[in-house]
Amino acid sequence: MGISYDTGGGAMYFDGVNDNITIPPASVPTGSQLTFCVWNYGIDAPASSVIECRDAGGSRTLNVHLPWANTNIYFDCGGDRLSQAASNANYQGWHHWCFTKNASTGTMVIYLDGAVWASSTGNVGSIATTTAARIGSYAVDTTYHHGYVAVAQLYNVALTATEIVQNYNNGRARFGV
Repeated sequence: MGISYDTGGGAMYFDGVNDNITIPPASVPTGSQLTFCVWNYGIDAPASSVIECRDAGGSRTLNVHLPWANTNIYFDCGGDRLSQAASNANYQGWHHWCFTKNASTGTMVIYLDGAVWASSTGNVGSIATTTAARIGSYAVDTTYHHGYVAVAQLYNVALTATEIVQNYNNGRARFGV
């Protein structure tokens, strides 16, 4: 069927079967810092990937399962992983998710609707150069996302909590939260 676009809400609909968007690998940050933010309307909890990026050796430079089949949210970046179990209330409906990594400080943080939802330290793996990148599936065209995605953003810095709250507040009215 292909990705459909909701002109009223400005979101892309991924059917969970065979839809994804290829993004330019050069748009994915390398080095020590990264932030990925997305407005996501979750429908159900299949084993899905909302974004995945891989290097030339096939290793993940960035991956977000939103959620995985076990209902955990996984954030992989630079060889490090942060995860936490999610409830349907965390996943279903419109939510603003941000995933930050700062290898210099070793921190990875997942923000949900402007607030810290999960965090960890000791994550010092650097982010390699991406050679394949997709929104809505794995970079190798499997493990498709089911839901709506809007305002997907990649930054080459780890945004601060204040900046994430600002982005969340800027979109709340649009998404009715």
